[in-house]
Amino acid sequence: PAYTKPTTTDAMIYEVRQGQICMLRWNPQGLAEYPPLCNFQAIIKEQVVVDDGAEIITYFQIQGKLFNGEVLAQIEVRADEFADMDWVIERWGANAVVFVGRSNKDHVRAAIQLLSGNIASNVVYGHTGWRKTKGRWNYLHSGGAISSFGVADSISVRLPDGLKHFALPSPCDTLRDNEMFNAIRASLKMLDGLAPDGVILPLYAAIWRAILGETDMSIFMVGYTGVFKSELVALAQQHYGPAMNRMKL
Repeated sequence: PAYTKPTTTDAMIYEVRQGQICMLRWNPQGLAEYPPLCNFQAIIKEQVVVDDGAEIITYFQIQGKLFNGEVLAQIEVRADEFADMDWVIERWGANAVVFVGRSNKDHVRAAIQLLSGNIASNVVYGHTGWRKTKGRWNYLHSGGAISSFGVADSISVRLPDGLKHFALPSPCDTLRDNEMFNAIRASLKMLDGLAPDGVILPLYAAIWRAILGETDMSIFMVGYTGVFKSELVALAQQHYGPAMNRMKL
């Protein structure tokens, strides 16, 4: 039968055939062909929006598989790096190939987006401290968020490595095990001759001032080597995460 050559818009049709992303093209005889654009298939599984309080960065969680059935590692690619497609060889190695051809990279990029269907989006916070969401204030830490009602399960937090030890216990666990009162007593022992008043009082006050919000000052500890400066700072920071010690400040 005779075919009517489609418009450019109609021709942008992508399919996965034999494990490869292919694009519909029409040969001179008017017959449809599906030459491969690459030797793999891939979809965007999820869109992750990281809000660190200063800027918002979007990432794509991408799953893929080679034409021979080999499953590729799930990777995360920044949205502003996705279009250039350089991440294919950087993250999946030499076996994942985008074939030579005019605009092939652009077509693979578009095909991945279109073949992914309705992509779920998840907002993740990348900072500690207070954040107001849906009219309610929550305190963010590496383990999630805490509100006035306890753990805020609907809020996701992903901190950079430098902040990963800021992890608070669940309020429910603290109350159930009566650990809150023991923790308060342990905290107050910092004031029992651990350091001179001129050192320990400002440091101890800073522990509680920090949780109240932003400020234009900070505490700086200075002294000779071996006088336990780092150990003292670690005791203060452990109020916000027990894993912090003098080697993990």
